[in-house]
Amino acid sequence: EINAAVAKTTIQLAAGTYRGSVSINKTFAAADALIIKGAASFASIATGTWTMTGARQIVTGINFSGTGAKISVKGANNKVLGNKFSGWVTTGVVSFGDAASSADADNEIAYNELGPPGTQGTIQYNWAVKQFSSSVASSVQLRLWIHHNLFTGQTSADYRADAIEMGEAGSYSFVPTLSTGTYIEDNYFNNIQLSAENVIDIKLGGMVIRRNTIAANSSACVIDARFGNNSIWESNYLHTGTLRIAAKGHKVIGNYGP
Repeated sequence: EINAAVAKTTIQLAAGTYRGSVSINKTFAAADALIIKGAASFASIATGTWTMTGARQIVTGINFSGTGAKISVKGANNKVLGNKFSGWVTTGVVSFGDAASSADADNEIAYNELGPPGTQGTIQYNWAVKQFSSSVASSVQLRLWIHHNLFTGQTSADYRADAIEMGEAGSYSFVPTLSTGTYIEDNYFNNIQLSAENVIDIKLGGMVIRRNTIAANSSACVIDARFGNNSIWESNYLHTGTLRIAAKGHKVIGNYGP
């Protein structure tokens, strides 16, 4: 059982399909992380909801496939590394949930392949990566690191299917002063064909968004700073689309667009 694991344990999954929900709630010291590792060639397939709480857990090499497959990252210093996600019909196939406490921070998503999603169905918001928050600052996870991921295959049929959305549509009172310390960098967005949605939608402040490549197929695709102040937008490459900045205090440095 996962939650019976001791420090420095690696749980090697066999090839096969793993249905149902999985909750990982273990806390370890910095050098003692729990690793849950899929079989070679992504032969371990997860079809349900996985939730990470606690601290210093790593999920890697797993194929999250199907409409209900997703992972929610909470706690601290947890990592989602080198997985595949496809076919989802959900509000965030990889999500940072509302922080359970101010200690929820320093989580990482990297080297994953996200897409294509499934047919939208009744889901209105079919995001790939989503940071949820509520009306209080303590609900926002801080110092997230989203890097070196491949986002692919999201289309205009996926209504409101931003590749990355950070924060909520409501401009809460804490947003103008909150500095999240989050980095979104070195991601590649391929075959994105959204008609009027944002590739990266930022609704929080104090972030660094840099060196991302937007190989979108639609000039309507947007990288958007909608709410929040004092972020840095640096060296992003847009094959098509627009970098749109609102609020104040941002630094826009060395970006390239059509």
